[in-house]
Amino acid sequence: RNLGLMAAEAMYAKDDFKGALAAYQAALALGAERAGLASKLFDIYLRLQMYAELLEVSAQPIPGVNSNLVALARAEALLALNRHGEVPAEAGKVAVGDALYPRAAFAQAQALIKAGQLTNAVGPLEIAVKGLRNPPAPVSAYLALAECLQAAGRAGDGVDYLDRAEKLAGDLPAAQRTNIL
Repeated sequence: RNLGLMAAEAMYAKDDFKGALAAYQAALALGAERAGLASKLFDIYLRLQMYAELLEVSAQPIPGVNSNLVALARAEALLALNRHGEVPAEAGKVAVGDALYPRAAFAQAQALIKAGQLTNAVGPLEIAVKGLRNPPAPVSAYLALAECLQAAGRAGDGVDYLDRAEKLAGDLPAAQRTNIL
């Protein structure tokens, strides 16, 4: 068991996340304590986009992992798994003012849009386009905000966002511009 954990740690340190996962799973099968490996498993599942497993390992608080990061990762995992109804509650756990808050708002907005709640998506989208920096909000966020504002009876407010989307799209390579517009 200890040898398996040492091998897993070595692979993890070398960014061999698939190998580390296999070694951690072998160690767990031999009786290693899952709670002690939760932070590593969370990171691996996040990096490998293993969303169902990420949700399972993060169902309980993970010692040593920022709770805002866990909530955001869970919200984005739920979004990826098309469990849109659960996204707003998870995204809402990210503290207002935290650097991750705009990204959580974006996840919430996407879920609301997919649920057909365009008017409810306006607030989270406004937070996302104003707050996302690295990476910045995608062109599609500005277009979605303009559409949501129109649905909310505020089409005039959407004009600035359409202009911003057009400017941002103009800065993209031609192939990406075609996919957006």
